Amino acid sequence: EDGIRDYDVTGVQTCALPIWIELLNSSGGPISLNGVRFVDGIEFIFPGRTLAAGERILVVRNQAAFEQVYGTGRSAQIAGEFTLALDNLGELLSLIASNGSVIQSFTYSNTGAWPKDADNGYSLLYNSGDPDNGVSWMASRSLLGSPGGEDPNTALRSEAPTSELQS
Repeated sequence: EDGIRDYDVTGVQTCALPIWIELLNSSGGPISLNGVRFVDGIEFIFPGRTLAAGERILVVRNQAAFEQVYGTGRSAQIAGEFTLALDNLGELLSLIASNGSVIQSFTYSNTGAWPKDADNGYSLLYNSGDPDNGVSWMASRSLLGSPGGEDPNTALRSEAPTSELQS
């Protein structure tokens, strides 16, 4: 796989988008990501890194593909490349602490109450509430999302540790 997934955008056109996940430290202090890992959906183990309060970090499917679309200005925020790939139709995604406890685990989808625009090149943004419920998410306001930064006009929105997905 080359790290770029082709998406059938509601049968109208096909576009190639890089795949990425963003985490935000929404606490008031630093958080160690040493040994924190994604399981289910994708596989990734964070290297020894600490996130300062308010800091964001990205994991990408293919860094070269990501940089081709978003440039290299966000490269310092990329923790690394994950294996496997996010399923456009939805799946379970789990973030596990180094001690094995679940930090966050949820199943996203592209049906029901889930934001429809996320199938059209917009990323999924966690808003608030139960992350398994589609009404707790919204589509990004920016086409292709805003990896490594806040989505425009969302300064008042609360964010969870897994705040933005582009699949």
